Amino acid sequence: MDNMENFELLRRSVLDRDKSQCQVIHAQLINGIRDIIRDCPKIEMLQRLKEDMLANALIPDDNLCYEAKKVPGDGNCLYNCVSIFITGDTSLSWKIRIIVAAELFIRASDYADHPIFDDVLACKKIFTDHSDTLFSLILSDDGGANFDRTRNREDAIICESVKTCEDNSFCSFCYFKIKCLITFW
Repeated sequence: MDNMENFELLRRSVLDRDKSQCQVIHAQLINGIRDIIRDCPKIEMLQRLKEDMLANALIPDDNLCYEAKKVPGDGNCLYNCVSIFITGDTSLSWKIRIIVAAELFIRASDYADHPIFDDVLACKKIFTDHSDTLFSLILSDDGGANFDRTRNREDAIICESVKTCEDNSFCSFCYFKIKCLITFW
C-alpha cells in the first residue's frame, strides 16, 4: 500500500469513527518504526545534516548546546524532523504523520481534557482565563470551525485527526502532535 492509500484508509476510518481499524494501522506503523529505531546509528547521521544558520542564530545564548538542522518545510516539517532524527532522511515522514493522526483519533477524549490547559491558565501569563478560548487557539481553521459549531472538544480533535491525514499540509495542534510522537518513542 502506498502513502496516499494509507492516508486515505486512515482518513476513512476516522470519518467512520472506526477506532479498531485506526488502532490496527497505528500499531503496525509503530512496530515498524520501532524496529528501524533499534537499528539506527543516530548520532553519525545527525552530524551529517546541514546546519540551519538562521535558526541557530535565534537560539538564546543560554541554550547554545543545541544546534538547528535543516528539514524540508513542505507542510510535513514536524514529521520530517522526527524521520530525519530516526533515519537521517524523510522516508518515514508519512508513516509518522499517519501514526499521529491515528493517535489523535484513538485518544481524542484524553486530549480534549488534557491537564495542559489548566496548567497554562494557572500560570496567569496568557490573555484569557477561559479554557475553551485557549483550546480554540491551538486548532487549525477546520478544527476551529468545528469547535465553534459544536463546542465539542473531542469532535474538534477528531477533525484535527482528519486534517492530519492530508499529506503536505500544515496543521496546528503541535503540542499534542509532539505528545503523540512521544507515545511511540
